[in-house]
Amino acid sequence: MAASFELRARKSISAFEKASLAKLAWLRKNHNGVIQQDTQPPNTSKPFSCWDELPVELVVNIFGLCRLQDLGSLLLVCRKFWYLLQVHEEAITREYLRIRRHGTLPSRNHKPSHYTRAPEDDVILLSDLFPPFIEDTSGREHYSFRYLADLRRRQEVCSKLSFYLADHVLDRFMEENPGWVKSLSHLPKQTQQKIMDRGNALLKSKLTPLMQVILLSCDSSPDASPF
Repeated sequence: MAASFELRARKSISAFEKASLAKLAWLRKNHNGVIQQDTQPPNTSKPFSCWDELPVELVVNIFGLCRLQDLGSLLLVCRKFWYLLQVHEEAITREYLRIRRHGTLPSRNHKPSHYTRAPEDDVILLSDLFPPFIEDTSGREHYSFRYLADLRRRQEVCSKLSFYLADHVLDRFMEENPGWVKSLSHLPKQTQQKIMDRGNALLKSKLTPLMQVILLSCDSSPDASPF
């Protein structure tokens, strides 16, 4: 999947840059329909790129909308993407979080907050529980792709723990409530499976925030192994 995405990105960028070079050459050679004889050819040592013409805010917003795994792939697409991602890493990381946190950033203020049960909002509670570390020299919070990868790793751990625990709770419920299981026996197998999947998903959504808090407790313990 990543290789296919990278190939399509390379082709798109190449085609766009060729078109941009052609348009730039035409504009340099033509002025009011008259060809300029003394016009110098474009500098081929540093190809014109459409990304050079975009405002920094727009570049940051574009990369902030990408998935984390896509950012890793884009680093390998071309030198221009590598340069932009490295130079604007902190700004892109902040934008990535703002988009997924509905305009906010992780807060170290432990005032009571409202967190939804929506799966896409897991990152809000998780990033509040695990804010970026503060640099000793500058005293500023350090936002980086590594911090995002760390959040994603913790999110995957909590998701797996919630899934296994929800599955265990559902199995225990079925063992202790044979009458309920029997009431579903007349339904098609596919319908029964949908009911089970829906119950598992509901339990998982309720357990995930609890797993995140437990993960924080384990991570804060000096004797606990890091997740």
